[in-house]
Amino acid sequence: MKLAVPFKAVKDNILLTQDNEAWAYFNIEALSISDNDEEGIAKRQTQLSLLFDRLADFEDFELRLYNRDLDLVNRYKELQPSLATDMGETPVQMIVDEISAITATGVSQTIERFVLGIKLHNQNTGKVIKQATNAMNNFVDELAGWFNYEKPFDEKLFDDFRPSEKQAYEKVGYLDHTRRLTTDELVHLMRNNFIQGQLHDFRKVGQERDIFKLSDTVIDDGAVSGYVKLVNDDNVRYVAKLVLSTTPENITGFHLFRLVQNMSYPIDINLKAHHYKSEGIYGLATRAGQSLKTANNNVEERYQAEGFSSSKDDNTVEIAEVLNDHISEKKNFFSTLVTFTVSAEDIETLHDRVDNLIEFFKSMDVIIVKPIGEQKRLFYYDLMGSDVSQNRYWVQLLTSEGIGELLFAVNQQVGSNIGFYIGRGAPKTVANSTQDALDSSKRLVFFNPLITNEILDGSTSTTSPNIMITGKTGRGKSYLTKIILKIIQLSNAKAIYFDPKQEMRKWYSAVLNDQTFKA
Repeated sequence: MKLAVPFKAVKDNILLTQDNEAWAYFNIEALSISDNDEEGIAKRQTQLSLLFDRLADFEDFELRLYNRDLDLVNRYKELQPSLATDMGETPVQMIVDEISAITATGVSQTIERFVLGIKLHNQNTGKVIKQATNAMNNFVDELAGWFNYEKPFDEKLFDDFRPSEKQAYEKVGYLDHTRRLTTDELVHLMRNNFIQGQLHDFRKVGQERDIFKLSDTVIDDGAVSGYVKLVNDDNVRYVAKLVLSTTPENITGFHLFRLVQNMSYPIDINLKAHHYKSEGIYGLATRAGQSLKTANNNVEERYQAEGFSSSKDDNTVEIAEVLNDHISEKKNFFSTLVTFTVSAEDIETLHDRVDNLIEFFKSMDVIIVKPIGEQKRLFYYDLMGSDVSQNRYWVQLLTSEGIGELLFAVNQQVGSNIGFYIGRGAPKTVANSTQDALDSSKRLVFFNPLITNEILDGSTSTTSPNIMITGKTGRGKSYLTKIILKIIQLSNAKAIYFDPKQEMRKWYSAVLNDQTFKA
């Protein structure tokens, strides 16, 4: 594989590659499903499996989980219209204090986003003609480079893929709340591979249209063995690429995309899938039949020589039989390459994170590895528009149901997208201490009680929010209630508060009578 940036142009949600192939990208809204909601999980898995079956006609697709900056300042700007106007600078000062508090925690200020990419068909070009055209275009591009001349780009090339993009969108629309990426979002996603956790202005990056600037990064895989060093001006980030090497024999319940979200640091996942055709002399059906025949022969030979067959041989036969059964049932198979991207500001932190991730999956009989000599190649494999259909390393053969089991675009988010910061959601159901729970969490929780008071579609009146807070004694119900009341007071809303114990009244009286506050 030639190590080169694969993309050369973007328009709307379509990325055009150097080989004049095209990919369309769609935002998949994550569903918030609890671990205990078995019915909800099963329903989502079925939806995803059907989607991947529908995408088999496109041959190639990719699933991306990437961590995007929370963009706290602009988040709070969107909250500003709902702030109280009769309390002076107090609401704004509270927001400033909240941003400072979040930054001081050292917690990653990111949020997971899920993107589906689909390789499009060119409606006007046959395969043979396309290969010849690509070869000619590459020659012309190289020739132009000799004379320092940039060949004009013809945006009409995008039109050849519009019908296919429309078909892709119709298939993706099978999932609720799915939309095309905006050009700004697509550009930022392309750039994200080259900045990977470095501080940046999300909106400014998204407005960039110069393809060369999007990949303008020093990529050094020789600075530290087994890692990639990314240098942008004064910003430095160390990156490790890991690959899924071995999955459980029974993939049921292996919710990969959800599992990595529970780690205390950001992890990006990229799953590239290529539809594996069953027909033909080199098709899956032929190879699976040969595998079953070989496995049976091995069992028979061992039995004749030793009087028994090994559990390993028996297991191989069982797997081969299941594979052949799936093929007989006309199930779709995909060869997949799953990569993990972990980054940090220093090598020591990155090394600890990599070891932690490897051990985490090892405890579930899942092997992920960090190929020391392949870091740069994996970096380019991960780029958007990269063609890895011919890759033969670390390939996992999965059915559409198998990919559905990985539980793409599912999270456990609580709170609002825009609101006041009230704490962190801990992935651990049982923690040894409050600090242990905090250390395990990177998920910030925002709360906005006014959201449910917005006018609903088809209604002429607002709906009043009802909130019930339950829990064991001493677990913070009253404390949370006071936080919510404070937020309501700082918002553009009227509130009536009943305080039988007069606890809050005593607090406010103490503050009002304090000479420091009076001054």
